[in-house]
Amino acid sequence: NGEHLLKIVNDILDISRIEAGAMTVEEIAVSPIAIVTDVVDALRPRAIGTGLEVVVELLGPVPSLVRTDPTRLRQVLFNLVD
Repeated sequence: NGEHLLKIVNDILDISRIEAGAMTVEEIAVSPIAIVTDVVDALRPRAIGTGLEVVVELLGPVPSLVRTDPTRLRQVLFNLVD
């Protein structure tokens, strides 16, 4: 629950940064599969606690690295899966 609350606070702060034009975005090479795995691993315990199962299914080839902001990508995935 503490991690979920921290995520909400960070999302609110990010909205404030975007509105103020102060949002910075990194562009570095990261593994998309590693980020998806991190998100699923973080959300799995709460899902199991509610009787849900979290499954990742890859429907095509996934590049080993992509250039993106890993923090923002992780936030988007957390919001979608959560």
